[in-house]
Amino acid sequence: MLRSGRTGPAEGDESRNQRSGPFVGEFVVESPVVCVLTRFGLRRPWHLIQTYLAYCWLVRRVRRVAPGGLIGSVFLIESATTCWSLSLWRDEGAIPHFGASVVEHVLVADDVFKRLRFYQDRPELWSTKWRLIRASTNLNWEGCDSGGIVMREEPIEA
Repeated sequence: MLRSGRTGPAEGDESRNQRSGPFVGEFVVESPVVCVLTRFGLRRPWHLIQTYLAYCWLVRRVRRVAPGGLIGSVFLIESATTCWSLSLWRDEGAIPHFGASVVEHVLVADDVFKRLRFYQDRPELWSTKWRLIRASTNLNWEGCDSGGIVMREEPIEA
């Protein structure tokens, strides 16, 4: 569960709660929610289609088994041979459980690995994790379990 509202700025971050400028219409949140971005460099353009179909299959399967912690995910295309997955998690602890324990994820990961580009004997596959610190006042994502993610108190206004 998130706590939101106008909280004091983090040490050394005086601009965090400005009431004007780029932060208008946002909530400051203290949250365990984590966003994972994973980038896949693929060898051939048709691998993008195969990877997207594998992602769709995985999402359908995951919705059936409903693993705890996954809020939502999306597949993004950068180019004909590069794609991303973006996923939101209730907390960081849910991520390793999903990555190793959800059989469908392991199957898709093994399948996609065969399609990856390699550079200096290393696959072009990497991930980053980001902690949620702000949310717009119109937080709305169809098909995403956003209930209870942000408890709206007071938005930052001009």
